[in-house]
Amino acid sequence: MASLLRIMLEDAGYRVDISQDGRAALKALQAGHYDLISLDLMLPDIGGLDIIRRIRLHADTADIPIVVVSAKMEQGRLELNGDVENIEWLVKPIDHKQLISLVKQQLLNATRAKILHVEDDMDLHRIVQAMVSDYMTLDHALTLIQAQSLLAQYKYDAVLLDIGLPDGSGWRLIPVIQETQPTAAIIVLTGEEVSAERYDTVHGVLMKRRLTTDSLVDIIGKRITRQR
Repeated sequence: MASLLRIMLEDAGYRVDISQDGRAALKALQAGHYDLISLDLMLPDIGGLDIIRRIRLHADTADIPIVVVSAKMEQGRLELNGDVENIEWLVKPIDHKQLISLVKQQLLNATRAKILHVEDDMDLHRIVQAMVSDYMTLDHALTLIQAQSLLAQYKYDAVLLDIGLPDGSGWRLIPVIQETQPTAAIIVLTGEEVSAERYDTVHGVLMKRRLTTDSLVDIIGKRITRQR
């Protein structure tokens, strides 16, 4: 089962370490930092619920999101009785899409990324805000000047950038972002095709006419995870 989970998660772009029992898992958590823990409740030495409680008692691991993958999901939920936060449950047999969705959601909830959306179409901005508000904090700029002002004041994990703005092309903003916030992911959201040369200057391109919540959250989430 652990090998199957590793294949699913690595195919989705995540790096995965495996511990075969509870003691090995606790040692791994002491030795290094992890962004998320996927855990079975039935382990050969220490019960999964006991591990969860131990993880939450230590400051270094207390806030790590957890995805429990178990055939005894309901029993585990009842025993914890809501005492543990930031935990999601997935019943066996594993649904691949549901697993990746839960992992993505847990990681985004844990980091609560801050995004700057540079867009002069208010209707589109409201749509984007509705798409990502459960996972991210969104600031909004209508123009290049407003965007430059916000970039000077706040730190962003990503910039979602329109190209056609009232006071100039969004491409002019890219050097400013790279200079002031070199770790921010730059995602272009446009209604026009982008040349290969332009494509290489940003971290991702999304077409407005094909925009979905999954595509938007996925590309921003993956870029932020890589940058961090």
